[in-house]
Amino acid sequence: MSVLRKTSVLQLDRLAKRLKSFAAAENGAAAIFFVLSAPVWIGGLALGAEVGGWYVLKQRVQFVADNVASSLAGRIGTTPSQAEIDALAAKVIEWNRFSGDWKVSYSVAPGPVFVSGTRVTVQLKQPVKRYLSKIFNASDFEVEGTASAQVTMATQACILALGYEDGNIFQVGLVPNPDIQLNGCDAHANLSFVISRGSFTSDCLRARFNVVERPPGTTSVTCRNGRPEQEAGLRYDPYADLPELNKDIVTCSTKTSGPIRITKAGDWKDNIEIKLVGSRQYGHVCGDQSVTISGTNVGMPNAVIIFDEGTELSIDDGSTVSAGSNNVMFYFARGSRPAINAPNSKIVLAAFGGESRILFRGARDNVLPIGVWNDIIIGEGSRLPGVIYFPASGVRFQGSGDLGSCPQIIGASIWLEGTWQINGPCEPVGTRPIVASWAVRLTQ
Repeated sequence: MSVLRKTSVLQLDRLAKRLKSFAAAENGAAAIFFVLSAPVWIGGLALGAEVGGWYVLKQRVQFVADNVASSLAGRIGTTPSQAEIDALAAKVIEWNRFSGDWKVSYSVAPGPVFVSGTRVTVQLKQPVKRYLSKIFNASDFEVEGTASAQVTMATQACILALGYEDGNIFQVGLVPNPDIQLNGCDAHANLSFVISRGSFTSDCLRARFNVVERPPGTTSVTCRNGRPEQEAGLRYDPYADLPELNKDIVTCSTKTSGPIRITKAGDWKDNIEIKLVGSRQYGHVCGDQSVTISGTNVGMPNAVIIFDEGTELSIDDGSTVSAGSNNVMFYFARGSRPAINAPNSKIVLAAFGGESRILFRGARDNVLPIGVWNDIIIGEGSRLPGVIYFPASGVRFQGSGDLGSCPQIIGASIWLEGTWQINGPCEPVGTRPIVASWAVRLTQ
């Protein structure tokens, strides 16, 4: 036993001497310092990486805030509701893959729409979880980003060709030898704009792709460069959020069979059952009951008339139609369309109030066969202060003389004919502005 104890003491004594020698050596001292300090500097690196991650996140949140503010600034020039702004902000935020909390507020400068001074402010907050930094503070926190953007210039359009999903490049053509003037507003095509053998005058003519003039120099515009603007980007449908009309809100029930002829105001209710649903009256035309208006001073119903199952609305040339104090909207579904070819008729209509002010409206799934248009051809003295809206099919429009304030024409494609002019902007009659161009400056 004494030998074992002596051996153990000797081994411990040798180990102690080696440790003292190791510690006294330069390499040994460095190694011991490394081992003892490792938790400190490794923790420091981890904490630095965590704080650096916060900085990168802060930059990302600020970038998204700037992007959202710039995207919304052009829209606020059209004096939308807060709900509309919030809906658009949600889309832009989703596109930027931001998942935190957000708030958008805006103020519109006094005066007409599209004046400078309109401002939007965006506040974003991204929750952040602590890890190593919990040593210093256990509570989580938020990284914030705030941006403000101001509209310095904006314009609106009277005519917008939305474009077909299949990429049809023909958007707006003018034949034969028309002379069309848009005063105080622009025209925009989401694909291409074609002008054939005619004169077209506008504040500015824009196309997402190209503008074709046959022959060249047939347009008169006052765009920034004095010529039509090509590659001008995409313009959005201002009525895209309107809920689709339920075509079965009233049954298709008429008092007569076969085609319907309207020669006086009372003929509407004599031939079509018009029922009150909520605060509006509705009538439903279907089957073989297309409607033709003919006569002098023919009145309009104070109702929404739904055309369904391939029916048509037509007006005999030479007729005069007056809405009087009544408001009307014609809605077309399942292959139905206006087939109005009345270049010598005077048509004066009034749209329902509210945010849409739509006179002629096509269902979003009402795609017509190739070569078939929603025809609205009217004569001198006509007034259509509202919207001609066919998002899924083409519109062929022809007027004569001064058509007054608007109409606004929106279609998948548009064909314009005749000699006429309209005076914009359109907001005095209650339509939504079509944002054509804008300039935005970040102010925060």
